[in-house]
Amino acid sequence: MFSVDATNLSKLTKIDRIVFNFPHTGGKSNIRENRKLLINIFESFKEVITSNGKVKVSLLPGQGGTDADGECKRYLGNTWNIQEAANLSGFILYRVKLFQPGLRYQLTGYRGNSKAFRCNRGLQHKFLYQPEVTVSLMDEVLNVCETSPLGVYLTKKGLLRSKLKIRTKAAVGVLPDLVEVYCDEVLEPPTKRRKTELSIDKCAMEELKVNHWKLLFKPKAQRERLYPRSYTHDVSFWSQSPDMPNITPVLLNRIGLHLESVVYKELYTCPKTQQHSHNFSITYSHPFRALSAARVKQLAHSVVRDALQDAGYDLH
Repeated sequence: MFSVDATNLSKLTKIDRIVFNFPHTGGKSNIRENRKLLINIFESFKEVITSNGKVKVSLLPGQGGTDADGECKRYLGNTWNIQEAANLSGFILYRVKLFQPGLRYQLTGYRGNSKAFRCNRGLQHKFLYQPEVTVSLMDEVLNVCETSPLGVYLTKKGLLRSKLKIRTKAAVGVLPDLVEVYCDEVLEPPTKRRKTELSIDKCAMEELKVNHWKLLFKPKAQRERLYPRSYTHDVSFWSQSPDMPNITPVLLNRIGLHLESVVYKELYTCPKTQQHSHNFSITYSHPFRALSAARVKQLAHSVVRDALQDAGYDLH
């Protein structure tokens, strides 16, 4: 109607609100083609949306592939998978509500024919641009935003721009029990020292009132992801020792907040060489930055494997 190609907005000026109601490729419904359409429109939106701009995309119930679909929820492979399309371009889903047509909104059928398009119980998905950034946990600590819960805490203690350090306990499992941030500073006169220890788990659950330790790093202006997804990939490597190696510090040092958990699965000893194979399941997730399945696959098959090889592990 307005000759606007939503897949090519590069010639427009910056926009702080984008609304696209019921995108469709036309003709008979084709899940693969409509997934491509969503991927292309979000890639286009990324070029013109302002830093705090919002995107709203409405779909019929069951098309989006989120928990908001309720009783219309389908198997993910039978949906348009709007979260993945948005995550690929750095957008996070933060809210879903029922679609409410405005007073001037007209419902028409295909190519304007008399058979009206039915949008009963349609869902409006709201997105923000919060792109994925992969840095070590140490860098997350050193560059923590002053408006994040951890930044507020460190500011209160007078430690925000101090030489913070980080250490991990020698264990494998859920991460909050493994990580501590501490500051060990030499004051004037040099004989005095100030040491502050901060358990991320204790800090998250008690003093800073957040429900996930990773949210300690979330800037105030950013939103939590709605229905964040977790992705699990296995990794195996050979060792001369049957003792379970602690790979968690290696992974934290390379991918930081993307790491959700590390679970030791099994040990296999080769009867011929007597070498020992250790198998781990690594789960990736992020509560406030866009993280797609495609990006996790790249992390698992490239970044993580390189990190383990650099640490001296002989991967399969």
